[in-house]
Amino acid sequence: MEGTSSKKRKRENSSIIWNYFFEEYDEEEQQLYLACQICKNNNVIKRYKWSKSASTSTAQGHIWRDHKIDKDHPEEPEPTNGDIRDTIKHITIKHQSCLEESLITFIILDCQPLNILRNNAFWNMLHKFEPGFRIPTEEKCKKMKYDSYNWTKDQLQELLKSSANSINFTTDM
Repeated sequence: MEGTSSKKRKRENSSIIWNYFFEEYDEEEQQLYLACQICKNNNVIKRYKWSKSASTSTAQGHIWRDHKIDKDHPEEPEPTNGDIRDTIKHITIKHQSCLEESLITFIILDCQPLNILRNNAFWNMLHKFEPGFRIPTEEKCKKMKYDSYNWTKDQLQELLKSSANSINFTTDM
């Protein structure tokens, strides 16, 4: 078989859990964990021992059982107990998307690393501004940054094709 590579192709993370969990390594225990971002948003630590070869079914069970989220209904808010204070913490899908776009714009324009999403002070600040905002995972933010890059690149290429007669580049050495 000529032209084939012996390298294994990395499989994309296709499970819904990657929208709600992130990997967290505990140095002291020398153990990799999956941590639930929804629980962390509510100041609850919920994490599961994890390895790269492990199944995601435990994490899927958690988001279904505790948050009533499944792959067919990923955006439905949790039912509330009727308390208005709980109800106002839920935001619409449109508002959630708008906040996510604003977060990505901030990360891109301010050259912030994605690990800012792991910073507790940053989380607290965002939740003071909007208690119902579900901070997206690093995986989702990576995808949003990539999509933003592609959109910007396409817009720039169109602009250059339609109106640029010449281009000058200046660099500092």
